[in-house]
Amino acid sequence: TDISALDRARSHLAELSAIVESSDDAIIGNTLAGTITSWNRGAERLYGYAPEQAISQPMRMLMQPGTEAELERYLEQIRRGEKVEHVGALSRHQAGASVDVSTTLSPIHDRRGQITGISAIGRDIAPLT
Repeated sequence: TDISALDRARSHLAELSAIVESSDDAIIGNTLAGTITSWNRGAERLYGYAPEQAISQPMRMLMQPGTEAELERYLEQIRRGEKVEHVGALSRHQAGASVDVSTTLSPIHDRRGQITGISAIGRDIAPLT
């Protein structure tokens, strides 16, 4: 059995995983309902939560109080297959401080093209002091 294709696929997945983990940007996987399923080191730095504190929690824990309807609107756009690009919003750090973040939300598709989740990539856009 030729396993070279499988080895190449594993190598490619390992490379992609390393890229995600080393990113300074927050890269967060979510269900279509908005539950966090994956959390990289950039997300930990930006929001202050360790992966075990964030995974299985609702995305709204990262939102400022009163912005839940805005998040639901974005989730609905993703469920329709749309991309939500560079949304500037004040988010919430674990310690309660506001974090100025630009976020892009994109649908995650399976091999059949069905939307199975949401990718959220956030970048701190606070001015440097």
